[in-house]
Amino acid sequence: MTTMKIDNALMKAAEKYYDQRLAYHNFSHIDFVFAAADTILERCRRHGVAVNDDVVYLSLLFHDAGFIEDHTALGFESKEAYSAHIAGEVLGAHEIEPYIVDCVKQAILCTHCDGHCASNEDRVVRAADLSGLAADYGIFRDNAIRLKSEYELLNQGRIDWQSWKDMAIDRLLLFVREDMELTDEEFDGLGNSLFRQAVLRNVERFRQEPEPR
Repeated sequence: MTTMKIDNALMKAAEKYYDQRLAYHNFSHIDFVFAAADTILERCRRHGVAVNDDVVYLSLLFHDAGFIEDHTALGFESKEAYSAHIAGEVLGAHEIEPYIVDCVKQAILCTHCDGHCASNEDRVVRAADLSGLAADYGIFRDNAIRLKSEYELLNQGRIDWQSWKDMAIDRLLLFVREDMELTDEEFDGLGNSLFRQAVLRNVERFRQEPEPR
């Protein structure tokens, strides 16, 4: 899953905060983002870009912790803020270095749609989390269907397909405003972001996607 050795106790501590009733933001999502991080970090190593791997993997481990909870009722302004809080509590209890914990909390906050990346670790975490947006269209579409199911569960009501598509597209376009690239490999010959181009291609195809039967 990853080259980093996260001990079993910490994995289990994190897993308790993920609910398998969620179709997308469940603990299986962590496998996907860890794999994406592996690829990004290997690219960074090839280009001599310094990144703290521990911060990246610990951030991804907790970045959606507590997602099923009503964060507002718990006093947090966003799900990311609640996840960062959980990370701080659990990592502190596991005696992770305070500096690492602070970096992890900041990186988790950067996964918000309006998050701003201030460090290389922030960029890798955000890019790994969003990697599915630039994946093959089949993956993109399946994720959109899972997210619709999850939205209906969390909001206790159905949303029609066209309304979901419009809302989902508006939301995900917010995510591609922030630059996350760290190496030349991530741009085409004209200096355009390959990630952003792939996302926009998926978006345009998704606009025409009929309701699943």
